[in-house]
This record gives sequence, C-alpha cells and structure tokens, in this order.
Amino acid sequence: MDKRRIGSLEVTVVGLGCNNFGGRLDEARTRAVVDAALAAGINFLDTADIYGGTRSEEFLGRVLEGRRERVVLATKFGMAIDDQHRGARPAYVRRAAEDSLRRLRTDRIDLYQLHQPDPEVPIADTLGALAELVREGKVREIGCSNFDVTQLREAESAAPQAGARFVSVQNQYSLLHREPDAGVLAECQRLGLAFLPYFPLASGLLTGKYHRGQPPLLAPGSPAARSRGASAPTATKPRSRPCGRSPRPAVTRCSSWPSRGCSLARRSPRSSPVPPRPSRSRPTWVRPAGA
Repeated sequence: MDKRRIGSLEVTVVGLGCNNFGGRLDEARTRAVVDAALAAGINFLDTADIYGGTRSEEFLGRVLEGRRERVVLATKFGMAIDDQHRGARPAYVRRAAEDSLRRLRTDRIDLYQLHQPDPEVPIADTLGALAELVREGKVREIGCSNFDVTQLREAESAAPQAGARFVSVQNQYSLLHREPDAGVLAECQRLGLAFLPYFPLASGLLTGKYHRGQPPLLAPGSPAARSRGASAPTATKPRSRPCGRSPRPAVTRCSSWPSRGCSLARRSPRSSPVPPRPSRSRPTWVRPAGA
C-alpha cells in the first residue's frame, strides 16, 4: 500500500478510524477489525480519548499487545470526557497524554492531536505543553483537528516561541462536505501540513450500500444482517461508483476517492522541534477510513 508523510511519520495512505471501538464494537469485534486492517497492509490507526468513553484506547491497548511496532498510533485530546477531563490548558495536556499512554499500553504516542480549538486557552500555551511531551519522547509529532484557516495561522505564528508546531490537521471532508475547499486545503499547501480527512465516505453514504427505496446493504454475517433476517440484502460486490470515479483500494467495500485527493506529495521529516517552514508543495493526504 502506498505511504505518505505526516511530519516524520510514514503512514499508509489509508488509515483506520477507531471511533466505533468501545461503542458499536466490543473488544472482540475491535480485534477483528484491527486484524483485518493489518492484514490489508494498513499501519495508521487513529483514535481519541473520547471515543467509546475512553474504551477505544483501552481496547486498542490490549489488541495491539505484541504488535505495537507495526502501527503508527494517533490519538486526540481536548473534547470533554467529563467536566474534569476537557480542554487544552497545559496541565490538562500532560494529564490527558499520561492517561492515553496508560490506556494504550504504550510508551509513546506517534501523533498527538488537539481534537478541537479551545477558545479559553492561548494556542501558544497548548503548544508549549505539547513541546515538553515531544522533548520527553512521549509524543513524536503533534497535530490538530477541526481548525479553520485563522486558527492554523495562529498556531503557526506561535510555534517558534512554543517550541513545537503542528504537522497535520484533521477535518471533515468528503464529496458531500466540501468546507476545506474554502481555504483550509490551500493553507495546508502553504504551510506544508498533512491533511487528514475524516468521514471521507460520509459515514457510509458514499459506499454504495444506500439506494433510494431499498434497505441498506449489510455485511454478510454482521449483527445488523443477522438481526434483520436471512432475507436482508448483503454487500457482495460494489453496486455503484460515486461520481463515476474509478475506485481505489481501501478498507471498506465500494470505496472510491476523487482523483485530486490521490495526487499526493511528501513533506520532509522533521529534524528539530520547530523545523523551518517547508517550501510550497501540495499537502499530504491521508484517508482515515471512517475516522
């Protein structure tokens, strides 16, 4: 499978989003999904402390025992787990990282992402706390999520003083949700940031399993298919190609992606906590499958 760069990290162009682990999927089914992803050659797993009420990280920690070195592991912090576990204040950044390391049963987080901007905390303060984690070897690279152009620029301006800079941004993007076209993608190109689209298949709407006047196609043997009964239609082969584009290999059936999203460029690995701004080039794209 093709690979791309997120800062110094080399990841497969298709990643596995882990937001259903600990919620819709129990530990056994989480293990089955991870096994299938690794067998398909995927090495990039993206979760968050809030997914499954922290159970996504817990399940991954157990499922990845003995094979942690095979994956590039990304997680996020900042969204409210409860009233005491939320935000991006420096003290909480460290607390959240230590909690995630414990749940994931690892000594490092490969990509640690601020899940959403915190309007109550200057971004320089958050970056400073993240820089400490990088210096200590507990985090390899840092990124953000749900940032707009203004917030990306503020973070980039604060990076030299803080001692660390974001290398990626993860925002919603699909054939149906085009908001990043309005400026975020161009800013990623200018700053040399990797762009990670989440919900690239619109939570399954673009996979071809939904058709007007028909029940959705279900994976053979899935709990939903079993509960619906033997007469329920199941997905055996692609029934449609969104937008007439040629499909590209992906984890999910019927998956395809616009050609512009597949024209990728690498960014040079980071050699210092705050690398010089890279020359203008096309942003790196990584596709979390259902992140």
